[in-house]
Amino acid sequence: MKKIMLHACCAPCASYPIEKLKEDGYEPVVFFYNPNIYPLEEYAIRRNELKKYCEDLNLRYIDGVYEPDEYFKTVQGLESEPEKGKRCSLCFKMRLMKTAQNASIFGIDCFTTTLSVSPHKNSAQIFEMAHEVE
Repeated sequence: MKKIMLHACCAPCASYPIEKLKEDGYEPVVFFYNPNIYPLEEYAIRRNELKKYCEDLNLRYIDGVYEPDEYFKTVQGLESEPEKGKRCSLCFKMRLMKTAQNASIFGIDCFTTTLSVSPHKNSAQIFEMAHEVE
């Protein structure tokens, strides 16, 4: 199976992509990097549930560094942007860049994200940022 770095925001959003990637012949390596999640308690809940889910599936899990200050610096001045606006593009790009960097560090030559399965996100916007990062 070919390895793929899968950026995940939470366990519920990761379930279908993991299943689909495995069906398509990939071995997902799950990467949790979400500096936009605040407060720390919510971040920890999502991280811990995803880690447990990966353990249950016997999948490799990589924990990114929690960097909310980097996120706030990246989106500074865009706080009033609506959902699916420029702030989201920068957030997606930030998380996908870190995913691609970690894929490279671990010798994995492709990456993807669970973000596009959310009905609250704009898949075209996510794919555009992924192509920029690529």
